[in-house]
Amino acid sequence: MSLLGGSKANGFSLAALGRTPAGRGKVRMEWDARPLGTAFNPSTDLLGPVLDTGAPVPGTGSATTLTAVASNLPFNTPYHWRVRTVSDSPFFPRSPWFSLPYNAASETDLRTGGSALAVLPPVVPTGGLRVEMIRPNPSGSEAEILYALPRAGRARLTIEDLQGRQVAVLADGVQTAGPHAVAWDGREENGSRARPGMYWVRLRSGDEAVARKLVHE
Repeated sequence: MSLLGGSKANGFSLAALGRTPAGRGKVRMEWDARPLGTAFNPSTDLLGPVLDTGAPVPGTGSATTLTAVASNLPFNTPYHWRVRTVSDSPFFPRSPWFSLPYNAASETDLRTGGSALAVLPPVVPTGGLRVEMIRPNPSGSEAEILYALPRAGRARLTIEDLQGRQVAVLADGVQTAGPHAVAWDGREENGSRARPGMYWVRLRSGDEAVARKLVHE
């Protein structure tokens, strides 16, 4: 797994090249980020969408890029982070944890920028829980889903058929307030292509739930 961390004014992004020792398979990123001095908590690790590592490519093998974004964080705050790959193989379910090379747990991996006095604070959605956009829709292969949380907390984003059967889980874990984005590759949890038709993109957080239709071609 190769790693990349990049900071912005009030957040940062993580990217990793996800693989499985079993060859081609389903993988997702598991990650956590904490202010320096705060211990990682396994119960609040975040999970990204499930992706297929794809057909092997000469020189690279079977791999896919896994990404995550931590946003709406305090300004000018040191953070440390960790990531690992979760796969669908019962023999290789998880990789070791990875973090910034050569940094000890007591050292800063990155620092959010900006100043609360220099810029306006981040805007938290006031319209409640929302699935804001699905693009493209209809979708023939991969669809990007944009959604927003009015407050930080555990959220679950799923693809369901019109009978309410769960087809895929795209996100499930504690997330920050504000906008988020995930991708669906048009596959079910077992890796098979989802049948063409109409689906629900359903977002749940606390006692709230919202849904938006997606046409899969």
